[in-house]
Amino acid sequence: MSKIVFFSLPAHGHTNPTIPVVAELVARGHQVRYYSFLVFQEKIERAGAEFEACDEFLPDTSEKELKKKAGRDFAALIEMMVDTTIAMEEKVCAELHEWQPD
Repeated sequence: MSKIVFFSLPAHGHTNPTIPVVAELVARGHQVRYYSFLVFQEKIERAGAEFEACDEFLPDTSEKELKKKAGRDFAALIEMMVDTTIAMEEKVCAELHEWQPD
């Protein structure tokens, strides 16, 4: 049995394709931990993965501003994801060090 970690952007087109993969890995006896966002929690847990929320690490951006940027302002979207990744670094590194994924 392997320990596998997934990370995904807060976007349906990035998360949805991974759900059947996660379900198959779990069905084969692997442990899967998935770092994602609350909107996807139910789907991820239904696939059998352990869900870890990342929402608190998103920069303070209004939903209106986020919708304005999503799909239109690629540079701003990349900046948001980089800022989120940097904010999560300490937490995720500590957890992965403890969990020891394969």
